Amino acid sequence: MAFSNRRIVVGLSTVIVVAFGSILYGFSVFVTDHAAGADFSTTVLSLGITGAGIASALVARPLGRYMDGHGVRGVIILGSALACAGMVAFSFSTEPWQVFAAWWVLIGPATAAVYYEPAMVGIAGWIAPISQPKAFGALTLIGGLAGAIFIPLTERLVSAFGWRPTAQILGGAIFLTALITGWLAIPGGTGAFGAHASPIPAGIRSLLADRRFVYFTVALLLAYLSVQGLVAHRVDRFTEAGFPLSVVALWAGLASVISMPGRYVAPLLVGRIRATVMTGGVFGVLAIAILVAIPGSSSVSMVGHFVLFGIAFGAITPLRAMVMTKWYAGSEYGEISGTQSSVIFFVAAFGATVVGLARDLTGSYVPVLLALTGAVGLAALLTLAAGRADDRLQDDRSM
Repeated sequence: MAFSNRRIVVGLSTVIVVAFGSILYGFSVFVTDHAAGADFSTTVLSLGITGAGIASALVARPLGRYMDGHGVRGVIILGSALACAGMVAFSFSTEPWQVFAAWWVLIGPATAAVYYEPAMVGIAGWIAPISQPKAFGALTLIGGLAGAIFIPLTERLVSAFGWRPTAQILGGAIFLTALITGWLAIPGGTGAFGAHASPIPAGIRSLLADRRFVYFTVALLLAYLSVQGLVAHRVDRFTEAGFPLSVVALWAGLASVISMPGRYVAPLLVGRIRATVMTGGVFGVLAIAILVAIPGSSSVSMVGHFVLFGIAFGAITPLRAMVMTKWYAGSEYGEISGTQSSVIFFVAAFGATVVGLARDLTGSYVPVLLALTGAVGLAALLTLAAGRADDRLQDDRSM
């Protein structure tokens, strides 16, 4: 069966929409008092998604190494089965330890196999470099539908059936989507464009010696830590401030729609504006979006937050892919990217718990939102530093 670029991108994107939407965006509804938040504390649910992030980080590097040699299709299908099992187990949870088991043991490892990372490896291997900016843009553009579809959808399903049947429905959707698209739209094997040697070895020592990798990875972990905490709790932040859940869920979904232009346009602009400069600017906008959420109770605060967040959030993933493939594309790209993912997602996994604990301890979201604003601002500066480190490296190589 022949696989066109379009078919590959649509197949990978569809898996991301359903998996990302059901798990991450679905959690933002599950955590509220209208859903699982009525049965478990914010801290318990936050620890659940935090442990899932840690589990995902632990498997990211070995999974990347495996995909370098065997491709992504089998990984995606197996990961979807684990995700389905985890969502079903979560739906039957009545004790905190059962929530932890479902998220840490099943859903966490599954996310490493059904989120963006395998899709990025697949595009790097199967699509020619000249077509990759468009492919990355289209991938994240379609992936942006996850929030727009699944936040309101999850809220409607919870209202109609309760949170437990909703978790079961979403888990089944993840598995069936990956199974169908895996065989119809995702090729087996590694692809011709992932066969050439990577510019540097994937060993930890080599990566730590590369200042570009270190600066950019620290910037990403700060940004993803902040985003994970924000996405998990922003619905609760504004419902707590007095807005109806349906209104906040609608605006959270609209933020994903607003993110779409950035998802597609950002990688196409890399030829005119270097990716690190664009990424630093995006982090700056994200910092402002978090700052705007601090007042909370006004419509200007809520709407402004979701609009600015949408503008910035959409561009982060494709720009990360553009930076990493430009620096490291080759036969070890999956392992290099997986190593970075292990670091950033391990740290980012604590985002939901940090925000949840801070909220429970202080009785307010304000202090932790101020801290997140500073963290993302620092991420912007480190990204620019990574670009300067790349300039110095290129100068050294040309001498």
